[in-house]
Amino acid sequence: KYSCKVSNEAGFEDKSQEATITVVMVPVPPTIDGDRGHPKPQEVKLGEKVLFKVKAKGSDLRYQWKKVINNKDPENIKGATKAIYTIEKTIADDDQVKFWCVISNDKGKVESHPAKLTLLFNVEFDVGEDVSGSVPKDSYKTRNEKVKLPDKNTLTRKGYELKEWKDGNGNKYETGYNYTMESKSVIFSAVWEK
Repeated sequence: KYSCKVSNEAGFEDKSQEATITVVMVPVPPTIDGDRGHPKPQEVKLGEKVLFKVKAKGSDLRYQWKKVINNKDPENIKGATKAIYTIEKTIADDDQVKFWCVISNDKGKVESHPAKLTLLFNVEFDVGEDVSGSVPKDSYKTRNEKVKLPDKNTLTRKGYELKEWKDGNGNKYETGYNYTMESKSVIFSAVWEK
């Protein structure tokens, strides 16, 4: 409660009646804080942690993260009801998934822009022992990215010739082949013949 006391130099003094001030919060519909408020596309290695964030304004905000896989119907992500959505350890099925957030309150709702998650998959080469030449380095690639397998003239091994490449599933590939990455890591082993 508040009151006002008034006085002057002549000694006059008076006090107002007490008044109560009530602050009423007017609900504000949610809005996303410009472009920087939307979640950003992410590119991480398979198995790594990833965060998606949304920044919104409004009162009594509720959050619900959603995802869509292969342009199918969107689905709510169970338990993803905060401004930040975390995937602790990405799996192959997370690749190319779009994530976004619906922010709502009693005055309305707004949806963020979707943000795509792109995973990087490990490509390893096992060339064997005593090999010289341009030995390929292990690297990370995205799905559908091309990986050129070294040809016969790239690697040498005394007394042997590079016949082909074999992946972990036993699939065989010609030397110089342009392999298209799938949503999984791959190890290519050199097959040598005398």
